Amino acid sequence: MAVIGAAVISEGAVVSEVNLRVAEFESYAGQRVWQEIGRRLKSGERVDLPTLNAALPKDAIFILDCVDACYSVDLAVSYADLVRDAARNRRLKEMAAILLDGRVDNPLEYAQNEMNAILEGDSQTDAQLFNDYLDDYLAQIGKPKNHASSGFTTLDSRLNGFKPGALYIIGARPGVGKSVLAMQLAWGMARNANALPAGEKAGLVLFHSLEMSKSELTNRLMADFLTYPLDLLEKGKLDETYKKHDLQARRADLNRLFVINDSPGQSLASVRSHAKAWQRKGYPLKALVIDYLGLLKDVSDGRSLYESVSQLSTNLKRLAKELNVPVIALAQLNRGVEHRAEKAPTLADLRDSGSIEQDADVVMLLSRDKDNPELLILDVAKNRQGVTGSIRYHFDGSHSRLRELNR
Repeated sequence: MAVIGAAVISEGAVVSEVNLRVAEFESYAGQRVWQEIGRRLKSGERVDLPTLNAALPKDAIFILDCVDACYSVDLAVSYADLVRDAARNRRLKEMAAILLDGRVDNPLEYAQNEMNAILEGDSQTDAQLFNDYLDDYLAQIGKPKNHASSGFTTLDSRLNGFKPGALYIIGARPGVGKSVLAMQLAWGMARNANALPAGEKAGLVLFHSLEMSKSELTNRLMADFLTYPLDLLEKGKLDETYKKHDLQARRADLNRLFVINDSPGQSLASVRSHAKAWQRKGYPLKALVIDYLGLLKDVSDGRSLYESVSQLSTNLKRLAKELNVPVIALAQLNRGVEHRAEKAPTLADLRDSGSIEQDADVVMLLSRDKDNPELLILDVAKNRQGVTGSIRYHFDGSHSRLRELNR
């Protein structure tokens, strides 16, 4: 019931993650509801309480009880493991009862067949023999990988673009510029197809802001886009010339596949549901950005901050693979970096959890030169698929933007 409740609350987002078959539910009501959820997801229909109640009116009370039984959507995988174990035990007990009653002519053959069926059910996989996989691999090996490009030439080259299914962490102390970088990365990836490199597909970029409002972030975009001072935009003093001429003349470039979600109290489940909702509307996703990791709501009470952030980073990596898009999450660094003689941050400075470093495919650490505050250094400290090293940028705070410096 808790698994079904999690599927309803998340609008079907957890179904692919829990990976349960209809037959693994013991009650007929559970089987009917799970089958209906799977059917609706396959056909692109909504999965929520009103639509399920309308489709299965006789099971409406059962569905409500399932929602009440779900303590936390983030625990859906753990709930599913219990269901899977119980289903396996039921099958073993049924097999044992049949053998004890002597209801089969060849008990050894029956037992072997049943055990094979149980084991095959436990190991559902799309795995191939390596030799079969090798043919597909060799057919693709010479083709360029058109991963999402951000418009930061050196960074895109170093990372080979932003790869679907990968988790990217941007770490910095407050005020260094991680939100500025994240917005520019997201805005760059949200370009229309006619503004992208050959072969790269356009898609929707979702920017989840847990700290700044949509209007604040839009002001930052406009400060960069119009080269107009951010403080005047914040004060509402945009010159009429820009309103009437420059802005309208460049309106076409503002038509990007970009969404800012500044809803309060966002959790990982709500982020997943939001992404799935846009996919159901027919929008292919390009990337997902979260500003920032430490502010995502933990729906499980009683966990320490370390445990919470550890679980979040692990689930973010799962989400990147599930949605098949790059997920970029911002993270705070510990205060310790401010008290060292050497101010350059390291992976050990990632705040609240060592699992962030472990789960991330790429970690970028930002710092500013104390003698030259306009110099921002981006250090690719971890890169599973390529080289590491630093890149230097000019930080223009008055226009909320970074510009790559000449080597």
